[in-house]
Amino acid sequence: MDGTIMKHFPFVSDETRGVLESVMKRAVNYYEFALDLGEFVLNQSSSEELALIAAVHAWRIQEQRLLQRMAEHFSESPGIVAFTYRTTSVQDRFEFAEVVSQNADAALEETLPSWIQVTLLSHKAYMGSTVFPIANTHENIEDIRRIIASDPELNCFLIYVNILQAILFIEEGDMTNGLHSSMKGLELARKYNHQYHLSSCLRSTGNILRNVNPVESIDYLEEANSVITKLGVPQRMHEVRNDLGLTFTVLGEYDLAVESYLSALEVYDSGLGPDDTVSFNLAHVYSQMGHHLDSLEWIDTAFNYHDGKGFSMMYSLKAESLIRMNKFEEVDALLDEAQQLALASESEHGIGRVHRARGIYAAAKELWPEAISHLEEAYSYLTSKDSILQTNAILLELARVESEQSMHSKTSLEDDVSGPWMTKLLQHARKYRLPGIAMQAAILQSDLLTSMNKTSLAREKLETALDILDSASVGSIRNEIKERLSGLE
Repeated sequence: MDGTIMKHFPFVSDETRGVLESVMKRAVNYYEFALDLGEFVLNQSSSEELALIAAVHAWRIQEQRLLQRMAEHFSESPGIVAFTYRTTSVQDRFEFAEVVSQNADAALEETLPSWIQVTLLSHKAYMGSTVFPIANTHENIEDIRRIIASDPELNCFLIYVNILQAILFIEEGDMTNGLHSSMKGLELARKYNHQYHLSSCLRSTGNILRNVNPVESIDYLEEANSVITKLGVPQRMHEVRNDLGLTFTVLGEYDLAVESYLSALEVYDSGLGPDDTVSFNLAHVYSQMGHHLDSLEWIDTAFNYHDGKGFSMMYSLKAESLIRMNKFEEVDALLDEAQQLALASESEHGIGRVHRARGIYAAAKELWPEAISHLEEAYSYLTSKDSILQTNAILLELARVESEQSMHSKTSLEDDVSGPWMTKLLQHARKYRLPGIAMQAAILQSDLLTSMNKTSLAREKLETALDILDSASVGSIRNEIKERLSGLE
């Protein structure tokens, strides 16, 4: 953890350096260091620079009680207050980005050392990167680069600049440059032995690779989990395990995804209960598994995190779960709310998820042309940013409805089981090496063959699917396949 803390040493007073060294020697890991340093500045007379450093570390570990006490104790110091806001979910960023920016700007009106300017501008850029116009964050990053260029000792701060740059590239849909920036940050984190930022860069790289090479993504995220576990930071362990869950969901290894999400909830609780991000992700994976009651329970947990309110995709997913359970009373109201929120926020994924839910609703009523129309519209939105997670879900749904329509109309698809959307799904699963998705596609094909009384071909499809991956990570899918095989005997 040395580089994580010692990067401040060239810029601070001997007194501050002495306190940092003393606290660091006593702490068994970085998490304990951040807690102890926070307690020190709250209970001892401390300089502004030491208090700011303490606030930065307290913000990183997201210990809410400590942050609240620091906000109250240093209420007259906007630079410190800027680091006391909760950022454990996407909704938190939206809620607090403006006030963080205001506090950072107020602090930057004073004459400050270069390293503090960089620290405040970086925090402002991070908080606003997915909330404010991207141009604002680009401007902040250019300001940071200019300051760093004036002093070579500030080069260690370029690690975080590359993390921010990667976030922006991803927001703009530029995976290539996003990966380049993340890998550059990773190189610098290793060079400066900045273990916390190393975990950030490993995490960022793994998250980008999820939509490029999900199998490789796992390697980076597992290393990130190892690094942050040694640092002992529950909130970051929570984030990385959630990220692992997302990649396992992409691979269709749903059982391992659920295990990762639940382990994320086990290591960290902000005091408000399970956060909306992991709860939503659990609801999504259970939906993909066909466990719709579980999905409904977790989406309601996500709503509870914000006292019954939520973002657009939460309303759409709740509607989907209710439709699957043949409970239609709330569906129209939920979808109307989802659509209003998606349009207000100009969220392409939000709009896409509304169309997906409306397509599922139409299919439940056997309105096949309407169902396909909504799902194809959803496809155009949900694949616009190359999100494999969203692409998996919409392709599976299109292939399912395509097959159901064929069953009801008694018409044959090409090769009996491969209509245009099934073909696209299979190509997609092969391209990205998604074992669970390929197995689910085989189940859909076997169901169609069974409806056509082609039992031997249906059995062959299922038996071949079992050979795709023999692992507990796809245990639920394998059990589903075995049940169908048993039914064909």
